[in-house]
Amino acid sequence: LDLTLPDSSGLETLTALRSAAPGTPIVLLTGMTDEELVITCLRNGAQDYLVKDSLTEDLLSRTVHRSIERMRVELALKESEAELHALFEHAPYGVLRVNAGGDLLDVNEALARMLGFERKVDLMALNLGRDIYQNNSDFEALVEAHAKVDRIGEREVCWKRSDGKPLMMRLSGRVVRGK
Repeated sequence: LDLTLPDSSGLETLTALRSAAPGTPIVLLTGMTDEELVITCLRNGAQDYLVKDSLTEDLLSRTVHRSIERMRVELALKESEAELHALFEHAPYGVLRVNAGGDLLDVNEALARMLGFERKVDLMALNLGRDIYQNNSDFEALVEAHAKVDRIGEREVCWKRSDGKPLMMRLSGRVVRGK
């Protein structure tokens, strides 16, 4: 894609091309040294860029091949993420992601229903240790016990439903660090 076409230029050219051909890798060809525009285009979906003055057949060929492969990998990753999200959302049992402070990062609809919430967004506003565990110290003990291990073995805990009634839960999971 040449960024300096007579009837279109810069980001509007990229946007129009991405709309017309989604999923097609785009390599920018520019004679300009406007790095800010190039970076903006790369952030908005261009795979790579080449400067006209330094263009060779070999460089063009390698860049196009790398861009095609990168786009293939990005599409496969998006597909995989969509499948994982569907598994998470449609699991018949409660699933959650929570940080060590008890902030809910994500929950599925099944967990929200188990705890008596009509919408998962209402559950997401709560803190697991403070608002959902019957006893916050049980949550703190769980966090402390798993500070150095990656697997949470099956454990029974008492949580509270939205109406305040206790609910015995069986937990198991994995600790993901650095997220």
